[in-house]
Amino acid sequence: MSLAKITPFIKSDYQTIGPFESVSAVKTNLIRVSALVVQDESLNILGVLTLNDIVERSYNLVIDCLSPKVKLNTHDTIDNVLVIMKEQQQGVLPVYREHEFEGLVFKNDLIDFIEIQKNELEKKIDERTLEINSINENLETSKKVLKAFFDSTQSVIFIISPEYKIIFFNKKSYDNGLLFRQREIKIGDNIMDYVNDIEDEVFHSFRSDFDKALQGECVTMEKEIKYTGDKSIWFNIDYFPVYENEIMIGVAITITDINDRKKYELQIEQQNELLRGIAWTQSHKTRQPVATILGLVNIINKSELSEKNREVIDYLEMQTKELDKVIRETVLKAVSLEP
Repeated sequence: MSLAKITPFIKSDYQTIGPFESVSAVKTNLIRVSALVVQDESLNILGVLTLNDIVERSYNLVIDCLSPKVKLNTHDTIDNVLVIMKEQQQGVLPVYREHEFEGLVFKNDLIDFIEIQKNELEKKIDERTLEINSINENLETSKKVLKAFFDSTQSVIFIISPEYKIIFFNKKSYDNGLLFRQREIKIGDNIMDYVNDIEDEVFHSFRSDFDKALQGECVTMEKEIKYTGDKSIWFNIDYFPVYENEIMIGVAITITDINDRKKYELQIEQQNELLRGIAWTQSHKTRQPVATILGLVNIINKSELSEKNREVIDYLEMQTKELDKVIRETVLKAVSLEP
């Protein structure tokens, strides 16, 4: 606003009067238009008459009431002109372009313009404030939803800075005394203080896995933690980089209890192994007599048999081969059973 020029506010439709006119004759008109430009018979500009001139100089003729005024230039800024008007106690000032009279500038016009700009700026500020408040409310809602989501999960979740400082943890992390021996977790703590407390070697590769994630790699592993006696529990551990505005801020570590799934997988594997053993044993024991039957069929001299007996032997051979095929398929299926 301070750099705006006064050019758009220059009034060129001003009224003129002669220098020897009576002040009383022009007073009413002067009150209405605020300023009159005084010209001689040759149209030379002699000055500008304002109400202040009449009040300060109580003469009868216009020429006697004129007082010297600051001459503005078209390149002057609004702020500078308003300062001059305030110092000179003038509501109207003449403007000159290269020493030629250009017109008048009224203080009220400049103030109205500034007031409009001020109102527009305040409106934009209010709109921006409402927008920011809305964004903040949405962010706060998102934070609450995200926190509720992370707190409701049964996984232990940490976000660790590149300097190993804890910058986020969920409720499960705080409550999990199994891994952290009831130590109170706080934002800003060094995660290595907690990792070093874990007796099991589940985190023996923590630094290398963490560094891989810092390089942008996702690391996933399954670990079995041993306890007293033959007790143990399986965990899935994930390391993955976390970004904010495309800038890496740390590594998220997720620890999920997969003990029930692992027990189920082991149980299925044991069942499959048992089935493979049964199928293999049964198929081999069954194939032995089948092979014997096929061998006997092959050494029979069919030329010495009657036509009916040859049909019986051919049918026996066909059925035995079909049985052999079924046994072979059973063996293949048993061998291909996945853990």
